[in-house]
Amino acid sequence: LEDYINMISTFKFEMISSALVSSLYLVQANVSATLKKTNENLELIVDSRTKELKVANAQLKVLNQKLTSSNEDIIALNENLEKIVDSRTAKIKVQLNQLEKYAYMNSHEVRAPVARILGLMNLIRMEQNELLKQDLLEKLNNSTLELDAVIKKMNLLLEAESFNDL
Repeated sequence: LEDYINMISTFKFEMISSALVSSLYLVQANVSATLKKTNENLELIVDSRTKELKVANAQLKVLNQKLTSSNEDIIALNENLEKIVDSRTAKIKVQLNQLEKYAYMNSHEVRAPVARILGLMNLIRMEQNELLKQDLLEKLNNSTLELDAVIKKMNLLLEAESFNDL
C-alpha cells in the first residue's frame, strides 16, 4: 500500500506538472495564433495604406505637372506682356514727339502767318488809299499762301508719321 501511496503522490505531481505544461502550451499556442492574426491584419493595413499612398503620390505628380505647366504658361504670358508694354511705350513716345512737333509748328510756323493776316486785315479796314489797299491785299494774299503752305507741310508730316505707325 505504501508503494501505491508513493505512486499516487508522484502521479499527482506528474499530473499537475503535465496539466501546467499543457496549459502553458495552449496559452502559448493561443498567443501565437493571435499574434499571427494580428500580424496578418497589420500586413493588410500596411498594404492598403501603401496602395493609398501610391495613388495619392500619382495624383500629386499629375498636379505638380499641371502646376509646372501653368507656371511656364504664366512666365510666357508675362514675357509677352512685357514686350507689349515696351512696344506700346515706344509708340507713345513716338506719338508724344509727334505732338511736340505739331505743337511747335502750331505755335510758331502757323501763328506767324495768322498774326500777319490779322494785322493786314486791320490795316486794310482802316486804309483809305486804294493803291495802299491793293498793296496790303497782295501782302494778305502772300501771308495766306504762306499759311496754306505751312498747313500742307503739317498735313504731310502728320500723314507720313501716321503711315510709320502702321
